[in-house]
Amino acid sequence: APFVRIEDAFELLDRSACAYRIEGTGSSFAVNVESNDRTGRASDERKARAITTALARALGIEQEANP
Repeated sequence: APFVRIEDAFELLDRSACAYRIEGTGSSFAVNVESNDRTGRASDERKARAITTALARALGIEQEANP
């Protein structure tokens, strides 16, 4: 359950071999994941959800929402 368990989120990230950056900004986390020519970005109060969402976006599994 990578959206919930931080261990699972990091396992997916490690297996993807993508470059990533995680920043804590007060009560939320901002994550950037780079895969080939795509970049996925996400922020959330839950680190596991932010990591998994950014990874999915970088891999083209989920599209970023328009603000």
